[in-house]
Amino acid sequence: ERMTIDESNRLTVLCKLIRKSVKRAEGYYELLKNDRCLHNGKVLKTKEFSELIQTYKQAKKENKADYILLNVASKTDENTVSVIQKSLNPFCYMGYCEDGSLGILLTCTYRKECERIKEELGKKGINAVENGETEV
Repeated sequence: ERMTIDESNRLTVLCKLIRKSVKRAEGYYELLKNDRCLHNGKVLKTKEFSELIQTYKQAKKENKADYILLNVASKTDENTVSVIQKSLNPFCYMGYCEDGSLGILLTCTYRKECERIKEELGKKGINAVENGETEV
């Protein structure tokens, strides 16, 4: 179909508005990431991680989600965080627990997948143990 000049101009304006909105959203995301996360946005701070765990607990009560919470017993640094992140699926979260240890919230996963992750981390020298917050 042929576009009129008026339609072409509207489409151009609309594309510019969308581009501007996406840039603004990326800026807000970066601000939030820097405010709520550590280790380049890979690990949630304690308060935010606790809120996320509470959200999953509530969802579990309503039969809307399953999760497994692991605690990393090994010393955690930037390298450890990177190694752990490579072993997780995109729907898992890392954050600091109230006791200061690094926690891993496994979501959208089965017991077999949890065991695979623990085994894989163990081979890399990272000891991850279930927290007792197991809900799968």
